[in-house]
Amino acid sequence: MKKIDFKSLLIGILTSTIVFLLMGQYQSGFLRVQRLEVVDEQGNAVIKLGSVDSNGSIETYNDKGNLIIGITSSIDGEGAINTYNANEKQIIRLGSTTDGEGTLTTYDSDGKQIVQVSSTVNGEGSVTTYNNEGYEIVKLTSTTNGDGYISTSNHDGVEMVQLSSTSKGKGVISTFLIKDKEK
Repeated sequence: MKKIDFKSLLIGILTSTIVFLLMGQYQSGFLRVQRLEVVDEQGNAVIKLGSVDSNGSIETYNDKGNLIIGITSSIDGEGAINTYNANEKQIIRLGSTTDGEGTLTTYDSDGKQIVQVSSTVNGEGSVTTYNNEGYEIVKLTSTTNGDGYISTSNHDGVEMVQLSSTSKGKGVISTFLIKDKEK
């Protein structure tokens, strides 16, 4: 075995110290990485922080490795929080509409949209429910002049009843007929 003399050891230590000091000169106090993962005792990712399409992303996973919560930003720079069930089917989305308004959407266990609470482009509230086929069934919102509006539809999403008001403040109930298809 070859022995290292004291002079070589000293030169090695001094060189290493100088390199570390020089590296420290350029530190800004931040840790910068493209992706960071927190893992459990078995090495499975339970939290992932990173970038998707140049947008920030935080994801948490359950003990089976399934995505449970995702916090992301969109291409338009808007944020969203998505939660998933144990089968990775989305059950809640909290985010924004394409117009930049807030929205909360719930889904059934198969990932189908059931209820959406959001705001209109005029900044008023809106609640919409959907059936298991994805058709809008009930909508509570407002008209363009700020009056209340309720609409119900049949199982095919065809509007059947409206409750609203006129521009002069009079109440209106409208019902619609579906023409039978000719055989």
